[in-house]
Amino acid sequence: MVLLVKMVKPLWENNMTPMNFIVKSWEYNDTGILVKPGQVISVVAKTGATWLDLTTLCDADGWNSSNFIYNLKFVKNSKDFPDENFMMLGARIGSDLYAVGKSKTFTAKQSGKLELFANDVSWMRWNNSGGISVEIILK
Repeated sequence: MVLLVKMVKPLWENNMTPMNFIVKSWEYNDTGILVKPGQVISVVAKTGATWLDLTTLCDADGWNSSNFIYNLKFVKNSKDFPDENFMMLGARIGSDLYAVGKSKTFTAKQSGKLELFANDVSWMRWNNSGGISVEIILK
């Protein structure tokens, strides 16, 4: 059983208290956190956290394949981050994307909702399962 934690109020203020969230691998996950431009956000995947891309088990850094099919341009360009690993943890605020992997601290360029997701081919998310537990800190 996967427990999904959803924030119930927007967080515009600095919040150094870590917030825990489970990122489902098959969709964009609205964390319920609103951020402002210039706000610093840290996202850290819990040690040992994994998810599945069909039968490939991986952590938040995702997996890379030398299989030519996965490297075809139309496949790679169907991911949010074409040149990054499949299933790498990513973040989105509005139209801005941030490659997160196991851990990343970044500064928001615009205001909006913080969303987290697995970097996968948009039309193949149906074969993903599991979730990565992350800690989010707003600075």
